[in-house]
Amino acid sequence: MIVGFSTIAGALRQARVDRKLTQVQLAKALGLTQGTISRAEAGGDLRLGTLVEIARALNLEPVLVPRRLIPALEALLSGSDRGRAAIYSVDGDEPYVESTDDSLAP
Repeated sequence: MIVGFSTIAGALRQARVDRKLTQVQLAKALGLTQGTISRAEAGGDLRLGTLVEIARALNLEPVLVPRRLIPALEALLSGSDRGRAAIYSVDGDEPYVESTDDSLAP
């Protein structure tokens, strides 16, 4: 599954609603306009820095994942045994995957 803008926008909106914040409250806390928050939640164009700032204010972290690791990440997030894998990262080292699914091999 490749994540599209609508998925990102929906995650931002849901996180804001879960925290019982209005668009105006979130915008004010970040020094942004309500229109910027609305545009983010609609999947509109934003500067990358603005997207990261909004996400982090909502306790979310935008992450880029190599496509080959998407099945392992989806399995971890869903709790599924299919494609069971563990993703490790050690400071200064590249992340690596241990998996029972041979399709995830580098």
